[in-house]
Amino acid sequence: MGDMDTSVLIFIIIVAIAVVVMALGIVIAFGGMEDQVKDRIKKVTDRDAEFETRSNRGLQNIFSPFIIPKEKKEISRISEKLQHAGHDPKSSLPQYYLYKSICAIVICTLIVLASLYKHTFSNTYLMLMAFTALIIGWRIPNIILDIQIDARKREIINGFPDALDLLVCCSEAGLGLNSALQRVTAELGLIHKALAYELGMVNVEIRAGVDRVDALKNLSRRTGVEDIQGLVLLLCQCSKFGTSVADALRIYGLEFRDKRMQRAEEAAAKLPTKMIFPMMFFIFPTIFIVGIGPAVLGAIRTLSGL
Repeated sequence: MGDMDTSVLIFIIIVAIAVVVMALGIVIAFGGMEDQVKDRIKKVTDRDAEFETRSNRGLQNIFSPFIIPKEKKEISRISEKLQHAGHDPKSSLPQYYLYKSICAIVICTLIVLASLYKHTFSNTYLMLMAFTALIIGWRIPNIILDIQIDARKREIINGFPDALDLLVCCSEAGLGLNSALQRVTAELGLIHKALAYELGMVNVEIRAGVDRVDALKNLSRRTGVEDIQGLVLLLCQCSKFGTSVADALRIYGLEFRDKRMQRAEEAAAKLPTKMIFPMMFFIFPTIFIVGIGPAVLGAIRTLSGL
């Protein structure tokens, strides 16, 4: 090409595309989340000790010594967050750190290539930009994981009152707690999938021989939702003291429905404040253009004709 700047720009774009394609190829080759229900059922019932797929084994053997930190506290914290997001920490932890590494490398490469194209930055400034890009790329999966955790907790909280109502109906109909949980899981499967999945895991653990109290505590630990922690404590106390489960669930359900109504009222009260900036920057200018625009154009034509 005759233009040197255009040639350099095209070369940078080709290199950036190659880096992105290589990163996607690594993710596709070594990634792939396992079916979480199948994974946990296999792990609880201990039917297959070699359940990990070839890709996960290769991923752990190749990348784990380099990308997974050695601190047990950090691994425990990330594993807990992965559980709250609905992933199995055993198979998702290496993939999580692999995504962090790939994202940091790709963003750093793109920033460096874009900076070299300008030819105006010093080496110190270039190193500073590369270090900042590495930090940003390393933090992006954390932000995505936090968004997934918030979305899943919100989904569980929204479906929790319906699950309590169904549990009360099943308990008053004469079903035991285990049978009631199984029926509620079947009913909520199409509407509240996350909550139905967690309740289904409780049923699987109980059928596998885990104590009901321990299974309920595992439910609280997996979800990280405070309301479910309160329900687990309530059911554990009912099992310990032999009180009526239906009465306790009815009282707790009424309290939780009041909380849901209060959250809805709070969200409705915040809505006018949240609508100020969208109306100011998007709605009002459009109204002014539509309403005043023709008059302004007519005035311009009239003044230009004088």
